[in-house]
Amino acid sequence: MKYLKNEIYPTYTDSENVFHSWQAAVVRYQKAFNRIKHNFSQSFLFELKEGHAFHDSSIRQLSITPHDGGFRLDLILSDGYEPETQHIMTFQKVDHIVLSEVIGQDWLYSEILPQKQARFSLEVAFSNNGMLYIEFEKLEYSCKL
Repeated sequence: MKYLKNEIYPTYTDSENVFHSWQAAVVRYQKAFNRIKHNFSQSFLFELKEGHAFHDSSIRQLSITPHDGGFRLDLILSDGYEPETQHIMTFQKVDHIVLSEVIGQDWLYSEILPQKQARFSLEVAFSNNGMLYIEFEKLEYSCKL
């Protein structure tokens, strides 16, 4: 993570300084993301802003398949606030994948950042210190109620 680092992620027992550090990091990240958000669908952007950015959602299904000179990664998330809601994300032209202990764990926070040559990265921190990192070219998003 470039902005939202685990060591400043606040817990209920942390001091007010930790919460201020976290909020400052969120503001810096949002400024960076705003420069690339035009690359993503309105429905995905709405979910990031209005839907708690997938916080407390959990991965129900993850699949990786060879596709179009790279890989395709499909994620299905159960919403953390409305469990019957599914968030479906398909990442196209994925060429870097790092993951550990993600299935069934709570999605805490994530960053989507620009990479070189019109590509992006997604990094997700999970409740059990698991993580997911991918680099991709395109993201398709849908929500099933």
